Amino acid sequence: MLSAYFLWIPGILPPKGGDKMANFSGEAIRLAQETEKRYGVPASVTLAQYALESGYGTSNLARKGNNYFGIMGSYNGQSIILSGRNWRKYNSMEESFDDHGKLLSNGRYAEATQGVTNAFEY
Repeated sequence: MLSAYFLWIPGILPPKGGDKMANFSGEAIRLAQETEKRYGVPASVTLAQYALESGYGTSNLARKGNNYFGIMGSYNGQSIILSGRNWRKYNSMEESFDDHGKLLSNGRYAEATQGVTNAFEY
């Protein structure tokens, strides 16, 4: 049900090809729901940023660095340089989603997200 709701967000179209859409519907939703339980960031917010930042997981950064949210810097000492910029590199999609949840709940965005009870408040 979440994927059907999410696809109605204006301006965000899924890529062509059933294999990519299956990945979005399955793994990305599962990870977004897990990070919502762990960090309180609504899964719909995570999925919207995933879709916009990585083109549903098809961007070079997502494919080469498992970075689905465009987070810059390094992660556990790992980074990848693309387009002359230093991006966090993850060992898995799960690490990327987990780090995104930590960043929004504990990082510099924590104050902005305190007390937020639903995705429309983000």
